[in-house]
Amino acid sequence: MVGVTIYRSPSDFPDKYVARAWRTTARRVFFYARPLAVVDTLDEARAAVALRHAGLRNVGREAEDDPVIVESYR
Repeated sequence: MVGVTIYRSPSDFPDKYVARAWRTTARRVFFYARPLAVVDTLDEARAAVALRHAGLRNVGREAEDDPVIVESYR
């Protein structure tokens, strides 16, 4: 399965929104080395997800997620 998580102001990109793609197998979660997008607004991050992974659905965030996580897509 492929997914994307949007972060706000992660330590490697302060004051930016970052979309990072990942995929899961039966045993592991793999994060792609390069971010899908590094942008100034949440709308721009969402647009990048829609452009690159049109079939994914916004599933929000979990209560136990790191505070920098805005939302995830699966």
